[in-house]
Amino acid sequence: MSYILHICSWFPHEGDPQNGVFIRQHIELTQDSFQPIIICNTPKSKKQIASNNIVVFNLNSSASKWSKIRAAKKIFQDLLKEKGQPKAIHLHVASPLGIIALLATKTFNCKLMITEHWTGYRSGLFSKAPAVQKIITKQLFKKASIIMVVSKSLKDDLLNLQLTKEEKLLITPNPISLLEENIPLNTKDSSKINMLSVADFNEQNKNFIGILSAFEKAITTLPKLHWTIIGDGPDKITFEKILNSSPAKNHVTLLGRKPQAYVLQHYSEYDFLVSFSRFETFAMVPAEAIASGIPVIATKSGGPEHYVNNKNGILIESDNSEQLLDAIKTLSITFTEYSIEQLRNSLPSAFSPSHFTKTLTKLYNKE
Repeated sequence: MSYILHICSWFPHEGDPQNGVFIRQHIELTQDSFQPIIICNTPKSKKQIASNNIVVFNLNSSASKWSKIRAAKKIFQDLLKEKGQPKAIHLHVASPLGIIALLATKTFNCKLMITEHWTGYRSGLFSKAPAVQKIITKQLFKKASIIMVVSKSLKDDLLNLQLTKEEKLLITPNPISLLEENIPLNTKDSSKINMLSVADFNEQNKNFIGILSAFEKAITTLPKLHWTIIGDGPDKITFEKILNSSPAKNHVTLLGRKPQAYVLQHYSEYDFLVSFSRFETFAMVPAEAIASGIPVIATKSGGPEHYVNNKNGILIESDNSEQLLDAIKTLSITFTEYSIEQLRNSLPSAFSPSHFTKTLTKLYNKE
């Protein structure tokens, strides 16, 4: 079996099981046809979360750039000696391991493919990035045979920044595994109206404080409303301090960070989901929630506007607290009107894992 060399700037590990979990899913969906060899960039002390039959090399996120380069060169030479040429080099997210992918193209005689997920092209972080990062990204996009993006918004972002040409770009939505699995229909607590959010506490983007502000107003007329948050992150302590002095504190449960398998199993325990992001390139969580049979509130942030509609929830503007409050009040009353079949059928067929597998397999095999 030929192999694909996956270079993953993000990859799930014990310290953060949600970090790049969608990248691992992409890899797993083609491993029956191509052996995956993974190079990732995670903390040395944290074990990567991958199935036992996947080979993973970790360059250690805290190591110096030169240490990573030396380690990567050694991995490349050993692979060339033991396994020969890969079918393709597949870079998942250009930074920070883009330099490693460029080195790989000098060792291996095969095509370079890129899948990009980063919101930084939309939020302005790329424009503010160091010059060397911009240069490496432009070189990568020039060398790549194809650049896969997870939404039309991200495609437009890359074109607006003049990073590549349109003919190189292909929209390949993230696969939603629940679309081809039996939905776990868990029992709901009918004594409450159960609202859910799943994200890291990154206030600059996820805007949990904005949700809390609207939630505080909502419970004045909806005393049964309860909000559960699954996630952790740099701004969790700040959020907890605000929550502790909030009139809504007894209506909020913080479950902390959970593995993806847990999240997928428990979506159906809730009545609806809220995502109030400022920037997204796809937004996996609202799509997973819809596939699990619950409606969503999501923002026009770069991803959800391509699949959230009146058949599966309510689409609102980012940072619009009045729209968020109205949407929470509406779904608190109308969530029972959405059937599981209606919700699942509202998602594009391109979101199915089998569609993704066929697309990527064809691209890997293309000469």
